[in-house]
Amino acid sequence: MGAAKVMESFAKTGKIIESTKSVIKSYNKLGGTVKSVVDKLKK
Repeated sequence: MGAAKVMESFAKTGKIIESTKSVIKSYNKLGGTVKSVVDKLKK
């Protein structure tokens, strides 16, 4: 039972890491600065 919980937490961690990579990639595509991202969101 303990091993299943460990594996479940690793799976969740993997999903979080992939999401973070995706967000960073998108952020960089938008200009890599908060100001440029905010400007694009306003449009």
